[in-house]
Amino acid sequence: MENPYENLTIDIDSLNLGHAIGQIAANAAQHTKSGVVRARYEYIGRRLIISIDDTGEGMPHDVLERMNDRDNTNASQDTKGLGLAITKELVTQMDGTVEISSELGSGTTVYIMLPCHASIIKRKKQM
Repeated sequence: MENPYENLTIDIDSLNLGHAIGQIAANAAQHTKSGVVRARYEYIGRRLIISIDDTGEGMPHDVLERMNDRDNTNASQDTKGLGLAITKELVTQMDGTVEISSELGSGTTVYIMLPCHASIIKRKKQM
């Protein structure tokens, strides 16, 4: 986990966000036999941007297209994508978006972008 903040206080649905992050991290860990799973976040332009990337097996292009297709109602029918479909629905209910980039054999990165208000923003000092 990379945390660039000494203190960041935001107004957000932490329970649903926790479920979404947990699901994505679990998927990343499940499909990463060696290497790393890394999570980062930034608060930019009144949005919390979370990225979770791994060095795992990645997704074939056709599966990735299905996962990124916002109008695909069959995504939740595919059990391999069920957790991601649920995650996307949770994030959508928070007025956010989920984007996925992946390369077969090289890993996957999932971005969660959520509008929110920060009441405290204090970055760590750069060394």
